[in-house]
Amino acid sequence: MKKPILWLVSLLLTAAVVLLGSQLTARSQLTPAQTSPAMPLLTGGALLVTYGGCHDCHSPKVMVQGIPLPDSSQMLSGYHGTRADLPQIPKDVFGPQKWAGMTNDHFTAWAGPWGVTFSRNITPDRQTGIGAWTYEMFQTVMRTGKYPTGDRQLLPPMPWYNVATLPEDQLRALYDYLMSIPPVQNAVPNPLTPQQAGITPGR
Repeated sequence: MKKPILWLVSLLLTAAVVLLGSQLTARSQLTPAQTSPAMPLLTGGALLVTYGGCHDCHSPKVMVQGIPLPDSSQMLSGYHGTRADLPQIPKDVFGPQKWAGMTNDHFTAWAGPWGVTFSRNITPDRQTGIGAWTYEMFQTVMRTGKYPTGDRQLLPPMPWYNVATLPEDQLRALYDYLMSIPPVQNAVPNPLTPQQAGITPGR
């Protein structure tokens, strides 16, 4: 009885070794394309911009199969147009048990009880973007939620309070990346107050 049992155990061990060896061989023959993501790995500031959702508001959109995607030719260049290009905001749309905000078809203009926000051009264009900002100016804006002049607060939906928690090296990486992308000349209008936009807050 012992010999058949030993023979069976030996056979099973041999089969296991052969199976394991074939799997290891197959894995070693995989090409890099099969073992790595198709997209290049984002690092530093590019990673922060992408996963931080900067494109959601600051990049105009193109419709691809019904889905709004960032327009790579105008990346991070903000709202394109004038105040007059906005559709009329319905009356009594904001308030308790009502809408808290709405956006245009490019997700670059946002209306709410605070008024209307136009997403800023954050490319390094020196005249219409942030190309003239030093790192210290950028740091002040991101840490305090106020423009470098100190006379204007950043408005929703800009989540500056989240960016303010970034460690210094990551905030610097974000600045360096924004200064490295292609500049786009696009002057964005100043925001509208609730009165200018015809919005009655709290209603």
